[in-house]
This record gives sequence, structure tokens and C-alpha cells, in this order.
Amino acid sequence: IDYDKVVRGVVAKIGFDSYVDDLSSVDSKGLSDKTCEVLVRINKQSPDIAGGVHVGKEDLDIGAGDQGIMFGYASDETED
Repeated sequence: IDYDKVVRGVVAKIGFDSYVDDLSSVDSKGLSDKTCEVLVRINKQSPDIAGGVHVGKEDLDIGAGDQGIMFGYASDETED
């Protein structure tokens, strides 16, 4: 999967296609699909976790392992 392409495509599709580094700009939407930074931090599961979660276990005894999702967006558009 080309995560960078997918993320940029969604950012553009939802309308974030203009970023101008000028707070007085009326054209800036605060984020641009062309210039945003996309960080992908998906790695293989640790063998230690795999051994404790599912290796050698029955289907009904399988745990969740190290699953997790994090998404962030920062903005300075509010007073707080």
C-alpha cells in the first residue's frame, strides 16, 4: 500500500488543498495535500509479542497483541 498516496488523496478529497504560511491569507485552508508531512510508522509485530499472543495457542485463546491506531491533526485556529 502506498500510504503517502492514500493519505494525500484523502486530504485532497476532503478539501484541504491550500496552505499559505501567512495567518492573514484568506486563500489558505491550513493544510495542503501537496505539502503536508505524512509519517508512516507501521512495523512488523515483535516476535516476543507474537509468542505471547498467538503462537502455539488455540483460536479462542488469541489476544490482541500490539494493535493500535493513532491519528493527529494540529491547528492554531481556535483561541484556546
